Amino acid sequence: MSLLEIRKKMNQKRPAFKISSALNRKEVNSEKWRRPRGIHNKKRKRTHKGPMPQPGYKNPKEIRGTLYDGSPSTQVYTIEQLANRKTAILAHVGMKRRKELLEYAKSKSIGIVNLDIQKEIERINKKLSERQHKTKKEHTQTPTKTEEKQKPEDQKEKDIKQAEKIITKPQ
Repeated sequence: MSLLEIRKKMNQKRPAFKISSALNRKEVNSEKWRRPRGIHNKKRKRTHKGPMPQPGYKNPKEIRGTLYDGSPSTQVYTIEQLANRKTAILAHVGMKRRKELLEYAKSKSIGIVNLDIQKEIERINKKLSERQHKTKKEHTQTPTKTEEKQKPEDQKEKDIKQAEKIITKPQ
């Protein structure tokens, strides 16, 4: 039996480690494990209140931290790092670089574990085009400060006359 099969069986047998007071309190996320620290806590005292994480639940050391197929899980940030891998994880990378990495991975048929390559490229292209369209629209609509200062002479005269009307208006 291979180590991957052993890990699969162990994951099926492994219980869900729940926080002791997760059902009573709304703000406690029962999915995450927190060690009980209270003096009178029954789970800390191990009095049949559910399993607690112990070293016996660990996966085999040789494949611990690897992906589902047994390849090492590594985060990639540059094309040089991606070049010599079969699978990779993309995280903490900006949109433009992510697009470059995804296109490179698609051309070299490198698997990206945490993303669907085609959908992610489409999403990035859509966002970038929206951003470009938005900036072009803003530039065409709003005048710059220098344009506001350089009003034509006729407009300045009209503004002065309106101001005089308001000041001399009888009440």
